[in-house]
Amino acid sequence: MDKLIRWTIAVAILGAFLYFSFGLKQKQQLVFMSGVYHDAAARCHGEQSCLNNLKTHFKDCLQGNYESHAAAGGAKTYTIKQAAFDTCLASHLTAPVRSSSGGN
Repeated sequence: MDKLIRWTIAVAILGAFLYFSFGLKQKQQLVFMSGVYHDAAARCHGEQSCLNNLKTHFKDCLQGNYESHAAAGGAKTYTIKQAAFDTCLASHLTAPVRSSSGGN
């Protein structure tokens, strides 16, 4: 019986370690991606073509346009390369982008 209790404790400790090593990192990345998506959607100001473009091309444009950095305790922090991400999204817009110069 004593051996069973030790094995149960060992498995519980291993499970907790695996969760904090892998599960927590995955959650941090999902929270980061969700924040980037919601910020980009807010910049669309409800414009349907912009929102559709974001929905269709978000993952492709995010890929390669963010960096992860090791943080304390084995966690990671993420930063977006905002200009490259925005350029990628803009390149997929089907509507022509209007110039702000005001020229004819």
